[in-house]
Amino acid sequence: MAMSGRLLTVIGTVVGTDQTCSVPGRTISENLSFIRDLIEYVEREDLPVALLSLDQEKAFDRVDWGFLLRTLDRFNFGPSFCKWIKLFYTDVESAVVINGWTSTFFKPSRGVRQGCPLSPLLYVLCIEILAVNIRTSPHVTGVYLPDSIEQYKCSGYADDTTIAVTTDESIEESRTNTPFGLSWVKELPLLGTTFSVGDYTIPTWEKPAAKLESRLSAWSGRSLSLQGKKTIINVLALSQIWHLCHVFAIPAWASKRITKALWSFFWSGKKDLVARTTVCLPKSRRGFGVIDFERKAESFALQWVKRFFAPERAKWKSFLKFFITSCLGRSPQEAFEYSS
Repeated sequence: MAMSGRLLTVIGTVVGTDQTCSVPGRTISENLSFIRDLIEYVEREDLPVALLSLDQEKAFDRVDWGFLLRTLDRFNFGPSFCKWIKLFYTDVESAVVINGWTSTFFKPSRGVRQGCPLSPLLYVLCIEILAVNIRTSPHVTGVYLPDSIEQYKCSGYADDTTIAVTTDESIEESRTNTPFGLSWVKELPLLGTTFSVGDYTIPTWEKPAAKLESRLSAWSGRSLSLQGKKTIINVLALSQIWHLCHVFAIPAWASKRITKALWSFFWSGKKDLVARTTVCLPKSRRGFGVIDFERKAESFALQWVKRFFAPERAKWKSFLKFFITSCLGRSPQEAFEYSS
């Protein structure tokens, strides 16, 4: 769509670096990595910090068209662009298709369309107003980044917004008087994973490992060729954990459990007939093309080296620099040159 293409070229300069949804060059992994390092940092420095997770229900359906147009104007989008957006949401009709049956048409009064490439971009612009108000509010005290006067107050991926606040008085008061039905939790589900204080490996990896085992078990009763099993492993099973592997190191117990499930499925619970290294080779080298998940998981760590040295600003880089310097006694540049 031409309008979404135009918006993609500028949206990274409009929304803050803490919003990663639909912004070219940013990924959800940056949100997860930042929250992971933030928790580790405040524990190490013994800082009083509270994390608040906001997830808007039916987010796309709640976008007010008048608010959307005012937002575009506030962000200095030109009259031609705003005119086209207004046209898309003026006197429109929609219908719902369920199992091939189309409902009667109705006229919506708000919301952006599901499945439209322009919709997430427009929503991100709308939710940015909330982020701007949080960042600029003198009543919200965030977390100072390591060796910096810059604060982290919030980050987001579409409608998932995470807010960090720190002051002894407000946190202690909130423990006994939480407004709006909020509750304190030891484990926080966020962006497809679970964060916790202390050892995060069990809450982070237990459910994904169990889900992978369950998916393989559901397919184990079918008569599949080895090539078919390879497809199930590569496409349906390992896809359950790749997003975690981008951010979290796999603990030994989870790696062993996943490995056992994969190869037990591939060989139908029997002894391996061919060396696993051979099975993981591509077909052109007389293998089956099964992904070596441990090596691939480890390779994901390399992406952060490339991203760190990219010129784009990002708050997660402050934590990576802090941990490399404090743990290795070297700057990131020296550490990576030494390791190579």
